[in-house]
Amino acid sequence: MYKSIFCGIFTILLLFSINSQVYGESNERIDISKYLDKDGNAFVSDFAEVRQTDKIVFEIGKDTTVHVKHIIVGDTWQPDEPKVIKMLPGKHSNLEVTDEDGDYLRPIGFVGETFEEAEYIIAGQKTFAAYDLVAEYDLENFLE
Repeated sequence: MYKSIFCGIFTILLLFSINSQVYGESNERIDISKYLDKDGNAFVSDFAEVRQTDKIVFEIGKDTTVHVKHIIVGDTWQPDEPKVIKMLPGKHSNLEVTDEDGDYLRPIGFVGETFEEAEYIIAGQKTFAAYDLVAEYDLENFLE
């Protein structure tokens, strides 16, 4: 009797504690007009849409640094419609934005004064839906 009541209460609490907005698409736009790409050039558009990540891969080594990969499957966009990818909080380093074959995608940039303190990665274009976008960076002291 008590076991079934406990199980019912636990199930209800579990269902209502899940954030259902995590997987929803947002139409949030970020002003990127004051930021430059990695080569020092301005982006074609002044605003970028926040793009949700399809997969996140964590590579944990022997030290406290974690290598993070945000993977966007399919989808395409042109340089006049850049997208931004929200990074995990912490001190970042070693940004690379490539396709699944390892070819660099340009233009790229970040929203912030320095990449270490940035909140978003700016992906200027992704021209082929057949190739996944892979945005990689290291999180310093993440496991402390």
